[in-house]
Amino acid sequence: MPLWGNKRELAPVDTTALDTFARALPGDAESVGPAAGWTDRQTRDLLGRDLPLFTAFLSGPARSSVAGGALRFLLPETDPSLVGWNGRGGWRSDWPSVKPAVVFATDWLGRLFFLHSNVRRKDGEPALGMLDSTTGESVDLDYSFGEFIGKALAEDWRNLLDADRLDAWRAAGNESPRFDQVVAPKQPLILGGSDEIAEMELSFLVVAVSFGGQIWEQVKHLPPGKKITGVSIE
Repeated sequence: MPLWGNKRELAPVDTTALDTFARALPGDAESVGPAAGWTDRQTRDLLGRDLPLFTAFLSGPARSSVAGGALRFLLPETDPSLVGWNGRGGWRSDWPSVKPAVVFATDWLGRLFFLHSNVRRKDGEPALGMLDSTTGESVDLDYSFGEFIGKALAEDWRNLLDADRLDAWRAAGNESPRFDQVVAPKQPLILGGSDEIAEMELSFLVVAVSFGGQIWEQVKHLPPGKKITGVSIE
């Protein structure tokens, strides 16, 4: 029986997936990271369980922006931050119907990539998911964290992150979104807006996610095709 105060020994971490990711998606110029000094204990506090590869990622190849701004990783020092935005008053305050989860990355379109807090894969790892803040669609991703980082993103990031559309946005003379910005429909898609490039604009990430959640929570039970006459935004 372990004694109080003993440190838990974790198995050595296979960082092959992280090495593959770092070669495919190095940090963008002026991005910040890694989270030097991030520990297994901080991972447990954040996720509610051990995930050594997550710790190794944050303290290794994680950067606040990769793929020319198409993908952003939340870190303790970013705004929004990995810890703060996943805490009380963070993104879930506007998405209460979404299962408890920890967002670790966002993309230029405001999609949130997260690890479930209470849903496990067969291998015991937290299940991975994605929330589209413009439509309210939440989907489970059939990857472990390592598979998502080292295979899905490393090999197919342009497709997964709609990089061709980001190129089209820039080609139309628009500015690239910063870490704290997204490219969002001028009129929310839930309310009949369009995701055509000409009908999109820069918005602050936190604002777009908050508005998206508030709208979704008010319309999620309406039948398909039901005309929405109005919503309330705080």
